[in-house]
Amino acid sequence: MLVAAILEIVERSESKPVIVGLCGPQGCGKSTLCELACDKLRRDGWNLDCVSLDDYYLPHESLLALRDRLKNPLYEFRGNPGTHDVELLFEHLNAFKHGAHPIVVPTYDKHARGGLGDRNVSRGLGDRNASRGLGDRTAPRVLGDRAASRTLGDRVTPRVISLPLDILLVEGWMVGFQPCESPETESATLLNESLRAYQKVWGLFSGYIFLRTRDLSIIYRWRWEQELNACRLAGTHCRSKATIDRFVDQFMPAYKLFYHVPPTNSIILELDFDRKLTRL
Repeated sequence: MLVAAILEIVERSESKPVIVGLCGPQGCGKSTLCELACDKLRRDGWNLDCVSLDDYYLPHESLLALRDRLKNPLYEFRGNPGTHDVELLFEHLNAFKHGAHPIVVPTYDKHARGGLGDRNVSRGLGDRNASRGLGDRTAPRVLGDRAASRTLGDRVTPRVISLPLDILLVEGWMVGFQPCESPETESATLLNESLRAYQKVWGLFSGYIFLRTRDLSIIYRWRWEQELNACRLAGTHCRSKATIDRFVDQFMPAYKLFYHVPPTNSIILELDFDRKLTRL
């Protein structure tokens, strides 16, 4: 179903290569769906890759500075509009649309700093030596899927995307979100104004696949299950469910403001409570 939706967007796109956004709540399985879709499309002869909006979170120290400056509980953790390196994301997606040289994509280690997370330092793109200059971090690997974001020892490995590609999938919980007209609270206004910076990024997309759940409360369960699975795979201790619930709490205002209005050019797929998809 996801593969068919991707190809539908590619077919109707007037410009190539094609950037397709995949928007869905935390814990709903976006990364897994992207990997499965990429595997199927590669077998069918398509040259494509997938990046996650999560990997463009600001580095830890920048997030701390943002938190201290805004003094708003919605920015206690990473996640909300304003906590991403929008300029780097735009630079990379624009290079995908118009460039021919490798892009060094950052990766974000959500288990770093006791679960607070941190991003690697890479900003490289634009020449065939883009994989150099990564300091003492592990050297990047050219891979065709998100396996490159797995840890090597205790360090996160940057990814190198070789261009040109036919399709780039960009997945994230707020991909394609549009500012609303009349935010009613100070926090809503802050979210709304922060979201405006992303609009030039969304302008590079040919279309979106919007994974919709009709009950946002299910995100708490999905995100907790995601935490348990990630910790099992990484062999690390999990944060408490209360901590994860508090983490999800900070996203709910943005969900209520933006999630129920899918971006234009969207194909909507409905998610049931067990993450099964149906086409609307």
